[in-house]
Amino acid sequence: MDVSAHPNAAHVLHLAVAKRLFLEGGSLRYQDKGLGVSLENYQETELKPAVYYLIRDHFTRKMYVELSFEVSLNYIVAFLDRAWADKSNRMAGNYPVQCDFRGRPQTLVIPEKVAAILPTLSDLMQEEGCAVMHANRSFAVNAQFREVRDWDKRLADLAAELKDCDFSDGEMLVNLSHLISEQINRDGGLQVDDVVELAWKAGLA
Repeated sequence: MDVSAHPNAAHVLHLAVAKRLFLEGGSLRYQDKGLGVSLENYQETELKPAVYYLIRDHFTRKMYVELSFEVSLNYIVAFLDRAWADKSNRMAGNYPVQCDFRGRPQTLVIPEKVAAILPTLSDLMQEEGCAVMHANRSFAVNAQFREVRDWDKRLADLAAELKDCDFSDGEMLVNLSHLISEQINRDGGLQVDDVVELAWKAGLA
């Protein structure tokens, strides 16, 4: 499919577990050795690896992302509600969010791996009026979300700049995620220094 100016025709969902980034207390920790945690065994580990929730408009390339430490149906439904919400009046701390991603899609593309872990998600989305398509890994990851592979180190650098932030605070995480989404949509990729600047404006740092 070609890129076009038609928003909300198709959104592509992606979940990724960080390989080296995890929560300890209220801080993000990075280690060189891989954590060995995947979506399939996330519930079995005592660690709390970061989980990246992403949804991207296939045509406009706009994106909404959240950093979390949970894999569950309840969380992903809440994530989608926040992603599709009108953010024109959304505040992240003291800062008015400027994120262009909003509105429910006609079709939601769900990776086969996510559909297998959360088998009721597809039915739930169809009940809410979204057509659902399941995608294999090559479509969902290689074509859409390559950059996420580098996020562990970048977000560790971000956490080092935001030393006073409690990353176990759900509200803070959502606010920070809105700022990350704004920065990615504006600049085309995750840039730590620019997110830090937004966090200072929001009073999160």
